[in-house]
Amino acid sequence: MKTILLTVLLVSLVFLGFSQFHEYRFNGVFTELGGGPALSEVLYGGGTPMGTCGAPGSNGSFTTETIITSGGTTSSAKPVFVFTENAGLSYPNAAGLGITGTYTIHILVRKTDYTIGNFSFQRVIDFSNGTNDDGLYSNFNGGIPQLDNVYGVAPHPMGAAANLLNNQYYLISLVRGAGSATNVDFYLDGNYITSYADAGGIYASNGTDPIIFFRDDISAPANFHCESGPGAIRYLSLSSATSNATQVMNTWLSLFATVILPVNLSSFSAQKSNTDALLQWQTNTEINTAYFNVERSYDGITFNGINKINAKGLSSNTYTYNDVNGLSSVSTNTYYRLKIVDATGNFKYSSTVRLANGREAQITVFPNPSTDVITISGLKNNDIIKLLSIDGKVLSQQTSKVQSLIMNIERYRPGTYIIQVQSNKESTQQKIVKY
Repeated sequence: MKTILLTVLLVSLVFLGFSQFHEYRFNGVFTELGGGPALSEVLYGGGTPMGTCGAPGSNGSFTTETIITSGGTTSSAKPVFVFTENAGLSYPNAAGLGITGTYTIHILVRKTDYTIGNFSFQRVIDFSNGTNDDGLYSNFNGGIPQLDNVYGVAPHPMGAAANLLNNQYYLISLVRGAGSATNVDFYLDGNYITSYADAGGIYASNGTDPIIFFRDDISAPANFHCESGPGAIRYLSLSSATSNATQVMNTWLSLFATVILPVNLSSFSAQKSNTDALLQWQTNTEINTAYFNVERSYDGITFNGINKINAKGLSSNTYTYNDVNGLSSVSTNTYYRLKIVDATGNFKYSSTVRLANGREAQITVFPNPSTDVITISGLKNNDIIKLLSIDGKVLSQQTSKVQSLIMNIERYRPGTYIIQVQSNKESTQQKIVKY
């Protein structure tokens, strides 16, 4: 019996020895939370073209930042490591650390500007061997940054589901070997994007060379390999275990709970009754949600809080609020949104809903603010619609053929812009805010 128990114990220890999990939070150090291998910076440069690889990368710095994600924004700054162009991080994947052909890797990272980088490519991860371009990129792709597979192979790029914004944090997840021995699944913010049949081992590590993040492993003057750009990282984990879709989403939700407000708002609507506005919203999940602050605006830009409603704290709830005389302003439209606040003070905003006040129709832009698309209504045939920067530069222009059209502003930086509508008799302008 003792022999059997000893054998089982030894087998368990061997199994545990090969089941690796390493986690990094960048709270002023590169060390691993469990005492595992520390990360290090890699600095390359000296090649061409200038501005991409023309100068060596410089050391980054530990700091704190407000974290902006697809799910919301923190109310306080969180620890991050800010890296520079032509610099990156190296994971010392020495023998015995277990990150080889099957793994799960999570990276919570932002890039400052996706237009930087040779051929507008920026490296996300490189399974280093010093000779090729194996790994994952972001690709500016003519104005719409997206995740991009290994250079030159399908899917290339990974499709509209992977559109990226400058200075927004994304959880990029790679899982190799979950569905089959060589399959690689890609996720963004916990959501599945696509898979790649990696029969050639492009996404496999040899278990000896380091794994490099944000910078190609090949030093200049091989300027083709200078795909890099500045950014910041909040979280990194590497595991020899393979995660399924539910586990990847749970990782996103667990990070979401410590970084961003953990609430899932499934709907938010408004309807009018004379001069009253009846608001209704529903949640699917509430984790530590404290309250909802109802906010109102008459121009779609400046919002004021009008009521605070405490969260019920259960998994799924329906809320209603009646804004008495909310539509009595001289404004043509009334806008509403929710500021959702958790117990630690983190918050995010809901989408904006608009109610027309029943007065003479005019040009309206909705939602405002917006993160991706806006709808411009009240147009006439052959009106010229321009998107202007705040200093008057024309960014895009189109001519209306219908009364309402949709404009995609996702590719532009967060800030204030101007929608200008020109007709035969007049020109009108309206400010919009891009998150």
